[in-house]
Amino acid sequence: MIREYKDCHRGERCFIIGNGPSLTGEDLDRIASEYTFAANKIYTIYDRTIWRPTYYLCMDLGSIVSEIGLDLNKINAQKSFINWSAYKELGSQEDVVYALFNREYIINMFDYKGCKVSENCDVKFGNALTVTFSAIQLAIYMGFKEIYLLGVDFSYPYYKDRKGKKHYTGEEKTHFSGGDYTDPKNVCYLLKYTNENGYKFAKNYCDEHGIIIKNLTRGGKLEVFDRDILENILSKKPKSNQ
Repeated sequence: MIREYKDCHRGERCFIIGNGPSLTGEDLDRIASEYTFAANKIYTIYDRTIWRPTYYLCMDLGSIVSEIGLDLNKINAQKSFINWSAYKELGSQEDVVYALFNREYIINMFDYKGCKVSENCDVKFGNALTVTFSAIQLAIYMGFKEIYLLGVDFSYPYYKDRKGKKHYTGEEKTHFSGGDYTDPKNVCYLLKYTNENGYKFAKNYCDEHGIIIKNLTRGGKLEVFDRDILENILSKKPKSNQ
């Protein structure tokens, strides 16, 4: 149960890994000994790095869980937090915790301002339609006092505006795995305003509760959080569990 992880990393630091084009195996190797969160198809970078995530999250059943199927060994994380709806398909597994990634309160998925940081992840997660927001909440729930984002580029070839209208940005890639995602018939859309509102809620919560949260992504378009660089953070010795 998620409740077992409440404050299990009190006072420590962690890194939340996005799957953006800027993510590299070299940067992941630099944080191989750190506590890390990753999601979705992160395992497709494993052939470029010795790093493996401490915690893995998946809330998108349609495109991810069905692809992974019963072979969760490919995730190779210490613990995986999977959308509870996958239990019927995946069943009970030793390294899997089923989580309630809640979508109940979504009114307008393109301009949703009502999401909030959940302080009770054992009950539900606030939802901004991005797994990165879920990972931030889980990190807070676990007691981390320093949270660093890496590879969260926040830039897609297409995004949908507040009314759901599609726009082309000129970008060519959505993920580190490469490929041409500019074909509108086979494309991922950034839910720009919903995601951004979630990040703003996360920043405000962290600021109010004395939690450091910074964006270490090399480039990208996410400017909600203060910026820093990975090398600066790694030059500082991590705090021990308090």
